[in-house]
Amino acid sequence: MKRVFVFVGIIFFACTLVNAQENVSENLEESVQVADESQEKNEEEKKDFRNFIIPSLDFNVLQIGEKDFCFSPVASLQFMRIKNSEVISSQPDSILLSASYAPTIFNNGIGDDEVKMLHSLSFVGSVGFNKNLLMALVSSNGEIPFSDIRSVIGGLLYSRDLIKTDKLSFSLGAGIVFGDFDLNIKGFDIYVIPLPLFSLNYYSNICDLSLSLMGPPSFRFTFFPKKMFRFKGSLGIMNFDSIRDLTFDFAFVCYPLNKTSAGDFLSIALGIMNDETSFVLKDKKEYGWQHYSVYAELDASLVSFKAGYNFNGKNLIDEEAVSDLYKGIFATIHAMYFF
Repeated sequence: MKRVFVFVGIIFFACTLVNAQENVSENLEESVQVADESQEKNEEEKKDFRNFIIPSLDFNVLQIGEKDFCFSPVASLQFMRIKNSEVISSQPDSILLSASYAPTIFNNGIGDDEVKMLHSLSFVGSVGFNKNLLMALVSSNGEIPFSDIRSVIGGLLYSRDLIKTDKLSFSLGAGIVFGDFDLNIKGFDIYVIPLPLFSLNYYSNICDLSLSLMGPPSFRFTFFPKKMFRFKGSLGIMNFDSIRDLTFDFAFVCYPLNKTSAGDFLSIALGIMNDETSFVLKDKKEYGWQHYSVYAELDASLVSFKAGYNFNGKNLIDEEAVSDLYKGIFATIHAMYFF
């Protein structure tokens, strides 16, 4: 069932991706407008929709031994089409198409066969119209992507905004996921699972709160979301075996340009988190790591850098802790742009 939780968590992230990137795109457009206001005005008069091509690159590294590292570069390409707020049209309000590829490279290999490289491919498509959102997603993670049902997981979902105001939003929906979840009922393997979807968000000048039951229960918050100094956090449950399955990320964040026209463009954060990573190999064994980390992050919106130190971690096989994880470092670099 853990694979279901992880997958639906990805779906929830993809759902919020449209809104988040729409806000970033609006900030980017403001900068372009300052540089060439008249040209932007002419473009707005001609077009009812905004189209964006968004390439992004990530590079992640995690130390899992004294001289053993796990590397994961990620490349993705997205297309977004968003209807301008005052336009009346029968076309969808938003369209998102996304594809990503990520090889995961191990210095010394994992598993009995000492596998040194895994490949991850994912494709997302969504259409938003009025208060409705329809989304499809398929991904594969393994030594040979899409080689068999065990390496593939996908889903379809529908959600509808029942309440949407400046301060409060509430959406409800349902979805199905398909894949090999190691579920068996009376001798029959189960490859398709229905899931309820639920999301509640509240915003004010004091706090920004989000509660989601789209797969694993998760809670996100930001205190004083308009101030220069903020406290952000998230809580989630990836499994129900031990307290280590409670994932979290808490950070004190400073936005030094908050009082200028740049707004939230730049932020500096110090935080602590609990993270977990896992991989399923050909032998169907699941290998991974769970670790706590302290970190620092510099985020300039389109470029960010995050690095920290891991401690009290565990090596996992089939979700069971088998040994201590090496106390080491991790780092993440992210870069993206809008065209």
